[in-house]
Amino acid sequence: MLSCHRMNITARTASVLKIHMQMLSNKCLSAKAYIFEKQFVGFPKPTDFKLVEEELSPIKDGEFLAEAVYLSVDPYMRAYAPRLQTGKTFIGSQVAKIIESRHEKFPVGKYVVGEFGWRTHTISNGKPMLNGVPQAWIIPDLGNLPLSIALGALGMPG
Repeated sequence: MLSCHRMNITARTASVLKIHMQMLSNKCLSAKAYIFEKQFVGFPKPTDFKLVEEELSPIKDGEFLAEAVYLSVDPYMRAYAPRLQTGKTFIGSQVAKIIESRHEKFPVGKYVVGEFGWRTHTISNGKPMLNGVPQAWIIPDLGNLPLSIALGALGMPG
């Protein structure tokens, strides 16, 4: 009888914990993003961008939430800017840490290089973009090298 009672408590406790964990994962999270406001005339200026805050939806199965650690600023951005649509997050790669995941290939705590643009937080499914380029990939163990090397020497300009 005592063991059945304990099992009921355990089942009830597990149910409460599951609900609590769902509430935590569904908490409102926001991201800050640099929006491309207008085409560059001469050198890019702060007024060519606008910093906005966006509310993120809870992640779904097959998605992960990544928090930016390093953002890229690459030479190609200047030449590519005339083709960009204003009002959208400015392009660029980033090194990001996975802080929440419901994707088996992208576990919490791993670092990724992602084509997420200039933003603090991104929800991704990790699938390739329309041009076939991976949207995100796990950074292998770099030993004592800094993570930023994934954007420099090991990244697009390297």
